[in-house]
Amino acid sequence: MIPLFSVGRETYALKNEMLSAIEGVLDSSHFIGGKEVEKFEEEFARYCGSRFCVGISNGTEALVAALVALGVKYGDEVILPAFTFTATAEAVALCGAKPVFVDIHSDTDYNISIDALESALSKNTVAVIAVHLYGVPAEMEELRSFCKKNSLALIEDAAQAHGALYKNKKVGSLGDVACFSFYPTKNLGACGDAGALTTDSEEIARKVRLFINHGRKTHTEHIIVGTNARLDALQASLLRVKLPYLDEWCQKRSANWNYLKNALSEIKGLRIRTPSPILSPSWHIFVAETEKRDSLISYLKSNGVDAGVHYPLSLVELDAYNYLKPRKENFPESVSAAAKVFSLPVHPFLTDSELDKITDTVRGFFY
Repeated sequence: MIPLFSVGRETYALKNEMLSAIEGVLDSSHFIGGKEVEKFEEEFARYCGSRFCVGISNGTEALVAALVALGVKYGDEVILPAFTFTATAEAVALCGAKPVFVDIHSDTDYNISIDALESALSKNTVAVIAVHLYGVPAEMEELRSFCKKNSLALIEDAAQAHGALYKNKKVGSLGDVACFSFYPTKNLGACGDAGALTTDSEEIARKVRLFINHGRKTHTEHIIVGTNARLDALQASLLRVKLPYLDEWCQKRSANWNYLKNALSEIKGLRIRTPSPILSPSWHIFVAETEKRDSLISYLKSNGVDAGVHYPLSLVELDAYNYLKPRKENFPESVSAAAKVFSLPVHPFLTDSELDKITDTVRGFFY
C-alpha cells in the first residue's frame, strides 16, 4: 500500500539522528522545558520569520492559548471558516466564546471567503481565524485589511501549512499570532502530540508562556488561572532534527502535487482547485473532488493506494455545533466540498513509480 502519509518512511530515513537526539535528552534528565525546547523555539521562530515562538503541547492548545492571550472571553465572537478540522472552532468554544462560521471559496482553494466576512460581523466580534487549509495560505493581505478596519485580531491556523509562503513570506509571520500542530502526520511532525505558537508580540508571547504553565510567575506564584500545555524536551529535540529538512520536503511536495495535477487534470468528473500564483503552498495532502468519492476511495485502496477524506462533514454539519443552530444552506461551498473531497498522497518520500501508480490507478477508475 502506498501510504497517505510518510511517518514510517520519514522515521526510517532519520532514525539515527532521532535516536541521538533522544539519547541526548535522556542523558540530560531534563524532560520539561530546558535547552532543547529553548533552541527549538529560537530555530522555529527564525524559520517562520517571527520574533517569538512558544512551544506548546499540541495544536489545539496553541489555538486556545492564542485566544486567551488575546483576551477572548465568554460572550465574544470569533469568525472562522465552516470547512476545516473541528479544533479551530473547538478552541473558540473552550474559551467560552462563540464560533461564527463563514463559507469558503468556490474556486481556487478551500480557505475562508473574504466576501463572506462582512455579513458575519457583529458588535461582539473580536477576532478572525484564517486556516491555511491543506497547506495553502489564506488571503492574508485582504484579511489583515479587514481586521484592521474592524479592530479585530487575526490568528493563523497553520496546522497544515509549515513552510508555506504567501507573497514570499512564511506563514506564521502573517497575522497577530499563528498556531502550529506537529502531530506526527503533519509536514513537520513530532513523535506524538506537539505544537507551537509564533508571534511578533512580546506581550502575547509572555501571556502564552504564563497560561500554558499553570499561570506561574515563579515556582510558587500562580498569578492567573492557567493550564498545563508545555512542550516536552523529547518532542522538541526530535522537531529540531526534522526542521532543517522542511524546506527540501516542501519543494518535493510541490513537485509531487504538480505531477499529480498535470496527470489528472483532464479527467472528466474530477475537479482540482489551483491556488493563486502568488502562493507557494506546502501541500499537506493532494485534494480533489468527485461525485464518486466513496467508490473511488474503495477502488484506490483495493489497488494499493491509500486515500482519505479531509473532511467528510463541514463544521456546520457536526453534532458538536448543533447548539449554534447553523443553517447548512447558508454554507453551500463548505457543504459541497465536504461531500466531494478526497485526499491522495503527496508526501516527499513518494517514488516516481509510486506517483505513476497513483495516477494510473485514479485514471483506471474513471476510464
